[in-house]
Order: sequence, then C-alpha cells, then structure tokens
Amino acid sequence: MGETTFAVDPEGDVVLVLRNPSAPFAVISQSLADPEPASTPVSSPSPSRFFKKSKIPKPAPPTPPAQPVFRYLLSSRHLIMASEYFQRLLKGPWKEANSTDADGRRTIQAEDWDPDALLILMYVIHGRNNRVPRSPGLEMLAKVAVLVDYYRCHEAVQVHKYFWYLRLNELVPKIGNGRLILWLLVASVFQWTETLADAKGTALQHFDGRIPTLGLPVIDGIAGT
Repeated sequence: MGETTFAVDPEGDVVLVLRNPSAPFAVISQSLADPEPASTPVSSPSPSRFFKKSKIPKPAPPTPPAQPVFRYLLSSRHLIMASEYFQRLLKGPWKEANSTDADGRRTIQAEDWDPDALLILMYVIHGRNNRVPRSPGLEMLAKVAVLVDYYRCHEAVQVHKYFWYLRLNELVPKIGNGRLILWLLVASVFQWTETLADAKGTALQHFDGRIPTLGLPVIDGIAGT
C-alpha cells in the first residue's frame, strides 16, 4: 500500500507523517468482552483416519504487506494556537530538529494513531467544521480523546464535544465491560462530569476498585484516583 495525503490546509507549511497506523487500541480481554451465547461443539472425524501421513514441505512464509503511510498537510499557526504539544515542538528549542521535505515544509512524525481519528482532530483544529462528523460513535470518540489528551488540545474540541455527547446513541453500561472503560476515557478527557461520575461509580463497583486500563494512560490516571 502507498501513501495517502489529506490536505487539511492546502497551503499548509507542516506535514504530519503517520506511520504504523491503526495499531491495536484499548485491547479488551476475554473477561471484559460482552458475553456471547455458548454454542454446542460439533465433532467431526479427524482427516488422519482416512489418509496416510506423508511429509509435506512447508510453504515459505508470506511476505508481510507494506504498511500504509498517511500524510497530513497542516498549518503551523493553527497547530501552535490549539496545542501545547505542537507549540513546544514548532516554537520551542526542538524546532530546529524538525526535518523538511522537498517543498520546504517542516515534517512531524507520528505513529500508531488511527488515521481517521487523527483526521477528525486536525479538521477540528483547523476550523474545518463541515468536515467534522457529528456522530462519530463511542469507539471513534475514544480514539479522538486519546489524541486530544496526548497533544494537549482540550480547548480546541470545546464546542464539538457537546454535540458529540448529545448524539451518542448509547447509555453508560451498568456492567463492567470494555465499553464502560471507553466511556470513562471520553468522559474524562471531554470533561463530561456527571457521566464520568456515573461511569466511575459503576467501574469501582464491578471491578472491585481496580479499574482495567486497557493500556490507556488516561484510564491509568482515573484508576489511581
């Protein structure tokens, strides 16, 4: 797979390069997964009963596919105004370490993020409100929330977070499952105070005071409070 470029600001002076996109996010263990109805196993005869064993050469391992790369054309002015992280990176003592591409644009590296969640946040930061989805869904909001916390741009989503809350088509679970952890995440980052209190109370009750973090630093902070 090749490269995909999103011209968030067609005249931007910064290129954010995302590698290893869509890394595993908030991996839910079997104990936190929603229960599924048990199925009755059906036994079948082993093929070895009908065929003689023979040495079969093992096929060569397949070549892993090339990882896609996403490039975001952005405005340094918008990034600096919206994000403490980008302000330090583009104006602080590390600014000279930023590489430049053939067009003279500064290049910023990122990895593991969900490319759609990153695009949503960049649209928000750049005021491209018509491109921001009104109903992203809980899982996508959780991915956006991780980015907001990492890049320290909480004020930038101040308006959108209220619309996202009103359009969520599900309630906070009353059982200790993976979606409850996602609710804790988004409610904490987006400062949905009442929802956070509700979700945390349920989590403390069902997880005996030890809230699973699912590898999310934000949840680690909640669990420790």
